[in-house]
Amino acid sequence: MKRSRLILKAQYKMIRALVKVCKKVIKNSLPRNLRIESPVVQLYIGFEGITSRYSLTNIPSFYSPKTAYPISYECSMFNGKGDRVARKSVTLNPFCSFEVIPADFFGKKMPDMGIFVAKMRAKNWLQFSDKHLGDITAHFYSFYHQKKSGAMALIHPQTHMNGLRGEKEWKSRVFIDSMKTIKILILQINPTKLGFKNKVTIYSLDNTEVTNISFNIPPMGCEKQTIELTALNIKSRYFYIGSNKLSTENAKPIIFLYDKNENFFGLHA
Repeated sequence: MKRSRLILKAQYKMIRALVKVCKKVIKNSLPRNLRIESPVVQLYIGFEGITSRYSLTNIPSFYSPKTAYPISYECSMFNGKGDRVARKSVTLNPFCSFEVIPADFFGKKMPDMGIFVAKMRAKNWLQFSDKHLGDITAHFYSFYHQKKSGAMALIHPQTHMNGLRGEKEWKSRVFIDSMKTIKILILQINPTKLGFKNKVTIYSLDNTEVTNISFNIPPMGCEKQTIELTALNIKSRYFYIGSNKLSTENAKPIIFLYDKNENFFGLHA
């Protein structure tokens, strides 16, 4: 009986190794590139007169001009509760770009806050001839603008959809000036299939905890919290922000710092 189990175990390992080899051969033989990263996500803001814009580009064409081809972006919008409220695709020819203004692009009213998702693929499945580029990611920037104050923020993509859980503690490398900041808006996303509980803390420069706030975010949802600095007893002029964990890799909070004129400065660092 023991010998039979050992034989079965050895056969199982051989079959797994054979399947792995077959997958590799198929991947290198098909004309279509199978190495596209997971969809990329970013925060959407529609409250307090803030507009959100996203810049999509035909990234592979710039890296491989001789094999350039049209690509398609499937774009989705999720509200703060994690419900998908819109979905639409757009095709970009080689060396082209496209600006997504969600309300105009999707043709419907957007939520006050949500998650924008962009998934890239080849328009023609037989024209994906850029295996030499490796894994391809739908990298795009997000531009937030408030017309009333003229304030703006440009943020790079946050993370992938359904990425690995970011269990490690994160602390910002940016020191915030309490003499110039009256309010902090902390925006947190959870682009995964599991609920996410988190604590964001304000630290003084001597690493003393000043205050903290808790987040409880549903799958594919987001949440915002406001901290009024006038209500805090910050002994040092400068302070920084930390999080006990992240919902997924690089899903750091987006932080808006407001001055006395209600102008904001956005950061994701």
